[in-house]
Amino acid sequence: GPPSDLPPLSVNWLDLRGSGLSILERLVLEECLLRHDSRNWLIVGTHEASQHRYLRLSPLPSYITQVQQKREADLDGGANTNTAVILGLGGKPADLLNIPVVKEEGCLCIKRFTGGGTVVLDYDSVWTTLLFRPPHPALPSETFPRPIMEWSANKVFGPLFDSLGELQKERVSSTMNNGGGANSSSAMIQPKGERTLILDNKSCGAENSGKTLFLDRDKENDHDSVASASGATEMPQFSLRENDYVLGDLKMGGSAQSIVKNGWIHHTSFLWDYQVENMNLLTLPPKRPDYRKDRTHKDFLVKLNQAYPNLTKKDFMQQMHKVTSKSFDVTNTPLSEAMKVLQDQGGIQTWFETKSRTRVLHDLA
Repeated sequence: GPPSDLPPLSVNWLDLRGSGLSILERLVLEECLLRHDSRNWLIVGTHEASQHRYLRLSPLPSYITQVQQKREADLDGGANTNTAVILGLGGKPADLLNIPVVKEEGCLCIKRFTGGGTVVLDYDSVWTTLLFRPPHPALPSETFPRPIMEWSANKVFGPLFDSLGELQKERVSSTMNNGGGANSSSAMIQPKGERTLILDNKSCGAENSGKTLFLDRDKENDHDSVASASGATEMPQFSLRENDYVLGDLKMGGSAQSIVKNGWIHHTSFLWDYQVENMNLLTLPPKRPDYRKDRTHKDFLVKLNQAYPNLTKKDFMQQMHKVTSKSFDVTNTPLSEAMKVLQDQGGIQTWFETKSRTRVLHDLA
């Protein structure tokens, strides 16, 4: 780490929960901060797909309006307004999207300003952003994708998942001490066959990850120790595998980056939960890492609410604040402070329409 006589790096913490910013608006804000601000930012939040606080999308893509028209004619249940599909800057819709399903669902498709693969996001996705301005002794000495990924795993997400594991153990032990008992269903991960929904056309999944992730339930009747009863010895370990964050050997988040002359951004969507039918919006991408082979999305991914059944999305964001505050000088910052940067560029609507590389996909071909 940096020499102790140096003051810690100043970072603005922006919590967008309850801000009303949509998925699209968050992307536009992040891109503007990266390009037109000089501060360091840590940003967290959950976001709606179709309810925009500031942006007016007109016209809407035809694949959405056609579903809306069918709905008006009572031929259909209406568009899937809870979900957005987000492609990396270089992503080709024809390769990555199951286009007939996207057209049937009518969910918003966005191409973002960062690289990486395709993700399906809804309100159950927890979205974290690291936006930093090198050089600084606390930051990776090389500003390239791999060193940034390794730094994020060592400095931010490794400590975060350690902290979540500890909190999960505490909650389980207090549940049992309060008479929940070792068989209390809230204290145990139930084996379920579902997985999260993340797809990255460059890197997806982890080796041998057809396994189901759940704690060691064989020990649940052993009352000698809370640790064995809670399966605490089996808390899944966080690690970085190739370009993926994994728990044990299952992937649980998709990351993407953009590196510009005055800084870099590394953002990740962690799937706290997901709707299983949204799997069908994506194809098996043409480029896959060897370890993924031909497995479907649900065969190598895990939901965080299954790994940490006693925790909430709020816990995840609070623990991230706590962990990053140990490494950086973190200042809570209101949304209005971040929005000033967009206002100085003519406002969010103008900047989105004229400068932003994040855009709504109109043509799915």
